[in-house]
Amino acid sequence: NELVQLPEDSVVPPSEIVHALEEEANERRKAAREKTKREQRERAWAKVPKNLEHRREEVYPEGYDPETMSVVGSDIVRILQKEPATFYVQEIVYYKCLLRETASDTHQRIIQHPALP
Repeated sequence: NELVQLPEDSVVPPSEIVHALEEEANERRKAAREKTKREQRERAWAKVPKNLEHRREEVYPEGYDPETMSVVGSDIVRILQKEPATFYVQEIVYYKCLLRETASDTHQRIIQHPALP
């Protein structure tokens, strides 16, 4: 039942311990929320039969010129559509483009379709 006395400089103040624990808990909560959202999206599309027809529509920004612009990314929207007696997945790809002449500038100009549905 002997108490060991620690040197004063080796003791961590309780406020620092509490702060570190709160930060760790916040990081775990954030990671769990992101994982849950991702899993929900994946589960929703996992229920869609794989043999459905896929129709792809590619939408470039207004004023897109392949001679002077490079595609730097895209956003994909998947919509389950139904025609009488037919189901299919409509996939719309919205390209994001970079004006090549501004590629080396510090203020690059990227254009993209105005709004996603």
